[in-house]
Amino acid sequence: MRSVFRAAGTSGIGITLHHTVPPDPMLPFIVHDINAKGSAFQDGRVRVGDALLALDGQSVAGMEIEQVVSLVRGDSSKT
Repeated sequence: MRSVFRAAGTSGIGITLHHTVPPDPMLPFIVHDINAKGSAFQDGRVRVGDALLALDGQSVAGMEIEQVVSLVRGDSSKT
C-alpha cells in the first residue's frame, strides 16, 4: 500500500478516477490517468490501475465518486 498526501494549498493530486466495473465495494475507485503536472506524478508512487482506498487517511469505501473528487480537490464543504 502506498500513501500520497495532497500538499497544503493545492487543488487535487493530478489523478483521474473511475469506478470499478462491476462495482466492488472493497476497491471502489481505480486510478485511470495521472497528470504529469500533479503531485501524484511527481511523487512517483501512484500508478495507473492502483485502487484508491483512502485519501489523507480517510477511507473512501462507500462514498460516491463526487465525494471522493471533493476530497481529492480539498473541498471539505462538499463532503
